[in-house]
Amino acid sequence: MASAGVCASLLSLLLLLLIGIPPASTLTEFFIPGPPPYPHWTAGALQEIRYRTTLTEYTIAIWQQFEGAAKLGPILYRTSLRPRLSFSRRTRGAERGECLTYMFRLLLTGAETTNGPDQHFYWLVQTYDLDLTISDKFFLWLFEGNSSVQGKASSDRQQQSSGFFYISAALSSASPSPSPSPSASSSSATWSSSFSSSSPLSPSSSPSGSSSSLAVPATTGGGSKATGVDGPQSDSTIAGARDISAGAKAGIGIGAGVAGLGLLSAFLLFIRYRSKKNRELQALRLNNYRDLNPSTSKTAVPPAIVAGQPPFELPGMQARPVVELG
Repeated sequence: MASAGVCASLLSLLLLLLIGIPPASTLTEFFIPGPPPYPHWTAGALQEIRYRTTLTEYTIAIWQQFEGAAKLGPILYRTSLRPRLSFSRRTRGAERGECLTYMFRLLLTGAETTNGPDQHFYWLVQTYDLDLTISDKFFLWLFEGNSSVQGKASSDRQQQSSGFFYISAALSSASPSPSPSPSASSSSATWSSSFSSSSPLSPSSSPSGSSSSLAVPATTGGGSKATGVDGPQSDSTIAGARDISAGAKAGIGIGAGVAGLGLLSAFLLFIRYRSKKNRELQALRLNNYRDLNPSTSKTAVPPAIVAGQPPFELPGMQARPVVELG
């Protein structure tokens, strides 16, 4: 009880000292989305929102930009203050350390710390009840205070708007779905682990009183497979294509062998046919030559030699009697 009383006394003293100290100037700045060039985001994608602020209680809402006007959408992020420490129970060693840390933070910042991150959060890109066909230009607006003062400008409350960004409709289910990248997976894990009272909200109502629900657009990411012509193929289709490729290779090899044998056989038959024709042609030429030149025969006797021999009488008994022709 004595330690609790000492801690409460120190806290009271610090509060008295802070009465005469003006509050530190607040600083709020958006990095994503930030200055130009303005980004283009697709509905259904997980996007990190990065900013810097010294405020401890604030809300961030999405606004749709029109010609000279803007429309308030749901609140995407808000913070809540930590409950004040209770000194009615016995303060132990760890609790005394937390008490001192709390007082030093109060001395430096002049306000209680936020119950969550004040530099970034992850947002599932969507348009909620805002009509994308009217305008695809949006921005974020940070207002100091709770959700009831979002969009209500006041001189005693800080506010800061982000740079513009554009939202396009999600891809159709017939288009190929990209595989999730490691960065998106880690971002999703971080987003899931940072859920608390100051985590990005699933808005059920907007400050203007209009009700809306968190409608997650249907995407084809993850393990789903598209059925379009250009979509990813199933394992059975890929295996069948591999089998067809192997069979086609075997058929091509057999066909090439048969074609080679056919060409070789045709070549040999052509050579044989040409040789036979050459022999027949040579024989025909030789016969024609003999018919045109009969004197070249080995058995023919030259007529000049036969006519030049005079008649003679055989000797002895072989002589024939002279017969007078009548």
